[in-house]
Amino acid sequence: MEWWNVTLAGLLVAGTALAQTPDLGPPAEDPRQVAARGHFQAGQVYSEQGDLKRALVEFREAARDFDAPALDFNIARTYDRLGDAARAVENYEKYLARVGATDDRAQIETRVTELKRQIGTLTIVIKVNGARVLIDEEPAVPGRSHSVGAGRHRVVASKDGYLTRTVEVDVRAGEVTVTEIDPVAPEQKIVLAPAPSPAPAGPPPRSRWWIGVVVGAVALVAVGAVTTGVLLAPPSEGAPYMGSISPGFQRIDP
Repeated sequence: MEWWNVTLAGLLVAGTALAQTPDLGPPAEDPRQVAARGHFQAGQVYSEQGDLKRALVEFREAARDFDAPALDFNIARTYDRLGDAARAVENYEKYLARVGATDDRAQIETRVTELKRQIGTLTIVIKVNGARVLIDEEPAVPGRSHSVGAGRHRVVASKDGYLTRTVEVDVRAGEVTVTEIDPVAPEQKIVLAPAPSPAPAGPPPRSRWWIGVVVGAVALVAVGAVTTGVLLAPPSEGAPYMGSISPGFQRIDP
C-alpha cells in the first residue's frame, strides 16, 4: 500500500471513533460528520478511477464539513497528482504542521522540497476598482504575489457591469511574473436620430416638361395680345404715349 493510502484509510477509522461518546451513550451521529464521510468516500472512489478533479471537489467539501488533518493530506496529494505544485505544497505543509511527528513525515518533506523547485510567482495588477480576479478558477487578490506552479495559467478579471476578460499567462519556476489585466468597460451605444421623411414625389419629369411648354405658350399669347392692344389703341388726350422703339419698353413724353 502506498504511503498516501494509509492516510486515506486512517480518516475512515478516525471519523468513526469521533462519532461516539462513551460517557453519554451512543448519541445520533453529527450530520456534518456524516456528510464529510460521504464526500470523503466519493473522493476516494474518484481518485482510484483517476478522475482527480472530481476527487478534489469531494475532498474539499469533506474538509468544509469536518476538520481533520488527513483531509489536508488528501487535498495536497490530489493537487500533487494534478500538477499544481504550489497548492500541493500549501496543503502538505498545513498537514505537517497539524500532525507533528508522523512516520511518513520525512517522505512528505522530501516531496515538498522537490515541488518548491517547480514554483514561480504571479502578480496580477488591476486598475479597475472592485474587480474580481481568478487564477485557474481560484480567487486571487490583485496586487499580491501568488505562488503558482511553473507553466501556463488562466487569469480572469470581472466586475458587474463590465465585460469579463481572460488571458493566458506563462510562469517560469523561480521567477516573478507580473500581468496587468482589467475587465472591459461596455461600449457606449450610439443612438442615431431617425432620418427625415422624403418629400412627396412630384409628377414625372416628362409631365413637368409639357406643363412648362403649355404655361409658356399661354404667357406668350397673353403678352402679345396686350402689346397689340397698346399699339393699336389711339392715345387718349393728356395721356402719355407708350411706344416700342427698342426691345424693351420705354416711356416717351409728348
